[in-house]
Amino acid sequence: MKVLLTTLLSCVFFLANALDTNKKYYIFHSSGMVLSAVDGRPNLHTFDATNGQVFQFSATGNTYFIKSVSQNKNVAKTGDWDTELSSGTGNVAKFSIEECGGEYVRFKCAANNLYLGTDGIAPGSYVYSDKNGKETLHFWFLREASSNVLVTDGLQGIINKAEDRLASTSEGDGGGDYPSSARKSLQNAIDEAKTVLGNASSQANIVSATKDLNAAITAYNGSRNLPFSSGKKYYVVHASNRFLTNTGNGVSIKNAAYNASQQFTIETLSDGTYALKSVSGNNYLNATGEYNTNFANSSNNSSAHLKIAYAPNEDKYVRIQFSSNNKYLGTDGTSDGKGVYSDKSGSDGKHYWMLIPADSQIGQPYSQFHIGSPALRLGVNWNDADGKHINAHGGCVLYKDGVYYWFGENYRANPVKSNGIVCYTSTDLYNWKYECMAYKCPEAPLRNDYQDMNYGRTLERPKVMYCPNTGKYVMWVHWENGSGYAASRVAILYSDKITGPYTFVKTMRPRGDAQPSGSRDQTLMYDPDYKVGYHFGSAEENMTMHGTLLTNDYLDLSPTWERMFVKKQYEAPAIFKYHKRFVAITSGCTGWDPNPAHSSYSQMQLSGWEDLVNPCVDDEKATTYHSQSNYVFKVPGKYDAYIYMGDRWKGGDYFSDANVGESWHIWLPIDMRTVYPIIRLYSDWDLSIFDKINRYRRVKKFEDGKTYVLLSKNANRILSVKDGRMQLTEDNDDINLSLKVAKTDDGFYKLTDEDKNMALDATNGQLTMAPVSNTPSQRWKITDSGTHDGYFYLSPAGDSKVALTNFSATPTSNGVVGLNNASKTTSCQFAFCFDSEKYNMETITDESDGTYDRWMQSMGFELTSVEDHTNENKNNDENIHVYSTDKGIVISSEDDVDIRIWTINGQMLDNFELKAGDQKEIRLPRGVYVVNGEKVMVG
Repeated sequence: MKVLLTTLLSCVFFLANALDTNKKYYIFHSSGMVLSAVDGRPNLHTFDATNGQVFQFSATGNTYFIKSVSQNKNVAKTGDWDTELSSGTGNVAKFSIEECGGEYVRFKCAANNLYLGTDGIAPGSYVYSDKNGKETLHFWFLREASSNVLVTDGLQGIINKAEDRLASTSEGDGGGDYPSSARKSLQNAIDEAKTVLGNASSQANIVSATKDLNAAITAYNGSRNLPFSSGKKYYVVHASNRFLTNTGNGVSIKNAAYNASQQFTIETLSDGTYALKSVSGNNYLNATGEYNTNFANSSNNSSAHLKIAYAPNEDKYVRIQFSSNNKYLGTDGTSDGKGVYSDKSGSDGKHYWMLIPADSQIGQPYSQFHIGSPALRLGVNWNDADGKHINAHGGCVLYKDGVYYWFGENYRANPVKSNGIVCYTSTDLYNWKYECMAYKCPEAPLRNDYQDMNYGRTLERPKVMYCPNTGKYVMWVHWENGSGYAASRVAILYSDKITGPYTFVKTMRPRGDAQPSGSRDQTLMYDPDYKVGYHFGSAEENMTMHGTLLTNDYLDLSPTWERMFVKKQYEAPAIFKYHKRFVAITSGCTGWDPNPAHSSYSQMQLSGWEDLVNPCVDDEKATTYHSQSNYVFKVPGKYDAYIYMGDRWKGGDYFSDANVGESWHIWLPIDMRTVYPIIRLYSDWDLSIFDKINRYRRVKKFEDGKTYVLLSKNANRILSVKDGRMQLTEDNDDINLSLKVAKTDDGFYKLTDEDKNMALDATNGQLTMAPVSNTPSQRWKITDSGTHDGYFYLSPAGDSKVALTNFSATPTSNGVVGLNNASKTTSCQFAFCFDSEKYNMETITDESDGTYDRWMQSMGFELTSVEDHTNENKNNDENIHVYSTDKGIVISSEDDVDIRIWTINGQMLDNFELKAGDQKEIRLPRGVYVVNGEKVMVG
């Protein structure tokens, strides 16, 4: 039996050139929601096939009016970014329709040349007219609104949502878990919806199933076990990380003391509410007066009766509501000693709390990274070995000889001013200890010529690099005179030791006082291939970034520089080299307030930068999960393991008691397997996540007879068969297709699932998996995309005008894959990836087109050889033992030693510390490698 593309009775993928103005359409958003006019304005709603969701297009030159059938009005831009339903027919109501891959289109407004899109995907989300058209939130697809066509996209979207919800939550009886009965009920609802999807006979059945499954998801979300048990003691921790405290004279939030004054027993009352009983005072939290709180001797009054429930869309935080006034417990400020009140709306993070068992271990040792809620301006404290929040911001991490060094801005609290540049150290990236002040601001007068880094100056975004040309460590810092940001200077320092103390060299305003000049948010980047350093800084009043090659000693700017991201107002640069091309993550300029991140890439370091999309893809991506980039750190010893380092700033108008030194750290893994950076949201994670992210690895060229999965470039999803349909899905052994590539006699290729004796088939223009045969429909033409990154176009041998195409999958959702008009877009590009848990193959390590190498060599720089890379770690004794196997190499050592493994072409593959007496096996494809300076042959 063939596995068909869809189970629809009729399924037509509408593209711009196929639009019929005589027909009516449902306009689906990429999220699976649908454009609706039921609220009297354009917004998103769950699909229900009612007239309020039907639109008709009418042509006006090269543009269209998008008319609501129920309202008899056109979708139109109003104001700077909003939309409305209008009778007007001017440019504000005219939209051109552009194809943007697969079945997606985007609508460009003639009034401002920007696109229709949303910021959210919840029912009721507004539609705006000022989007850049690059995000999936700005993509739409069309379905004919006809009694002859069953539209199942809404139901499929809800099924995906329900399955994702089950997969992302856990079963159990503990706090935060979901009861097994609730999970079973949701699974039953999913199964029933799938039955309707496969056997639908009417649109009414589909709509009813969609509503039923939506209701089941809502019921499931409400079934979660509360994060406490009656009768046990807890710390009630404010979202600012300060603890609810019985001061003896009242209630406040205080720094952690971990004593009885900060412990509360939760009691269940006869009316089903709860009470918080202070352990130290043996009395109860109570609302008093209009807004105050105190402690009462009894829990009899309703003012001491509390409702405790999860805060909206939160997994850890709760809200504590007083029965007497239905208001919430919260604060106005976030600093030590702030008062706690009983009249809050509950709509803000200052009204959110965590309940932590009093007998639980708090602080080190950590075994995970924790970022807290992505929706809050407040974050989770990351404490050092002394139990103090790590006061290192805007900085960077270096690795040397098994130790990680974290440099950052350090602040005094009263008043909040730069204290200097601090250094923390760690051996595992989770647990850090305060090492020293790498540079401490002297208590000395401020010089009029700006040539000092004394107390009173503003020091931001320190970056440290090792200079192999001099053997020194070099630090660059954004320097301001202590008042505002007009100086726009950099400070330069050096040290013989990585921890310092660093010696001040000078401050300077890059390229002088005349425009274009200056440098605010800044970063450094080291290129080991040529032993050169680069400086990047937001210049020209933050309008444009400048990139500059450093001098040989890294202590100054060379004459080689370029303007980058011209007039785009990017700041907070984090730039790194990946597979011999360059990647940048930056932010917009909105002061202390978070904004969407930008990602960009280039073959050249200083020019040719191309913008991609926001690398963040989950909820709260519009705020970069309430953070701003500061650095990207590549983890040694892990394949393609890159960490996004960001700050959640405690600054700006939101905080009446702002203290930048108490800002929070947001570290997240970057998924680079498609070539584009993708930053998913994980509230808790550890380094093992990179093993999962990078299990499937791209090859530059596929080989005849080898087995691969096919990875979609623009969805980061794998070709699969799920529920009897061809889809692009998450990594899942049960549904992902492992296809063996076999070259045919006529120069085409066959892609076969040998375990099931099925082959990828294109009979009658439908993508299927069919029993292996010698039919032409199972032969494929595979063409290199020419993008140097291991991506290909796949077309049926008999029809090169169509190609394998991602129709609707995104980095956050599964979607339909099929055959569509061939185009040189990312929706038609697929990579061959091998399963690193099963096979040894050579991964792609070079995605450059050679431009950068030619440019560097034209300036007299030589590519660093393998010997240069490894000379300082060359094995000159016999305490390290390396031998090859059929799967790679095995390394053992009699001493603690830092191991570095390189390809013969000079690409570092691994870097890790091997303890004395330990042995480690490294899986490698056949080839020649260099291990601490010694060549080893595998295979």
